[in-house]
Amino acid sequence: MATSSPMKGEGKKELLLLPSAGKRRGALSFIALALLALLAIWAVRGCAYLPWNREPVRGVARITVSRDFGKVVLRDQRVEAAGISALEALKKVAKVETAYGGGFIVSIDGLASTYRGEGSRKLDWFFYVNGQMAETGAAEYTVREGDRIVFDYHSWELSPFTPFLAGCFPQPFLGGYPAEPQRCRVLHGEGLGVEAEGLAVSLREAGVKEVVTGPLLLGGDPLLGDFPGEYLVLLAEAGELETLEGWRRAMAEARSRGLFFHLEGGKLTLLDERGNRAGELLGEWGLVAGLTPRMGETGSALVITGRGKGLWEAWEALRKRLDNEDPRPLLAMAYLEGEGEFPLPWEGEAARWGLPSAHGGTAPKQEVNTERERWSE
Repeated sequence: MATSSPMKGEGKKELLLLPSAGKRRGALSFIALALLALLAIWAVRGCAYLPWNREPVRGVARITVSRDFGKVVLRDQRVEAAGISALEALKKVAKVETAYGGGFIVSIDGLASTYRGEGSRKLDWFFYVNGQMAETGAAEYTVREGDRIVFDYHSWELSPFTPFLAGCFPQPFLGGYPAEPQRCRVLHGEGLGVEAEGLAVSLREAGVKEVVTGPLLLGGDPLLGDFPGEYLVLLAEAGELETLEGWRRAMAEARSRGLFFHLEGGKLTLLDERGNRAGELLGEWGLVAGLTPRMGETGSALVITGRGKGLWEAWEALRKRLDNEDPRPLLAMAYLEGEGEFPLPWEGEAARWGLPSAHGGTAPKQEVNTERERWSE
């Protein structure tokens, strides 16, 4: 470092010491490189407050985890899930164990598959989108905004094919599967036009884009493909419904269609999870159930039927679900005036309800053979 003596006659002064030109250029180069590095980091990682670097806000979907055909709800949450897989959405609300590369759900929150081959109990997890059984695994389905995703743990002793959850109403008509429905059509039996229109109005208010109504019997059979691609609701007395060839076919194929009831001659037979007779409803009863294979396909519809006041109970119970008062994604529901709801498959006490009383009205339930007999199709 260079210094200089003071000139004669001047006081002592300190000289400003500056680096050489070469050193100044080196310092400026270092500063420039540091700034470039900071800019590179900022460009890659970005500022958290800039919109293009924020975590994207995903649309909300409803994730429900249940068991026993929707009778017991274990989890029911709304989460930001649109755009991710149903499996990823499930992992937001529960602990999940999978197999086969994520294609098979082994357990949710410790509740695991029991099937180990012939002789073992058939209990597994089943995956539904907007009330309909999915055709792909949860890892392959991309969640849409507004979807209701259901994972239900239940027996498949009767059939592994239980494709429609009536308790998810009105979600099947809002979101559909695999895409939104083209149109919803509410078909009504004799004397039920006002009720059908009321249901249609409620569906429109819930957000269903196109809903039309019309008579059930108009020279054709809606269950034999009269309205291809449309989501159907049939609202009719049991006797009128039984005149349809499509309905009789469904009853003849109840096992393969995953139906846990049988309707014949105005009498509703309830089946348990193994397909055994579990009870009978006589008198004034109601039923809400989905006919398969899939909404929008020939032979499929959401059915509201029954006799007398029981039909009104079923209709009113379905309308209450428009307000999400009941979170249970039930497979199907039967009703009897004065006896309440019978979730299907029926696992309660085997009995016969609705027998006429000698004094008017209905008699108390009558116990039936405790050894349940297999329903033969």
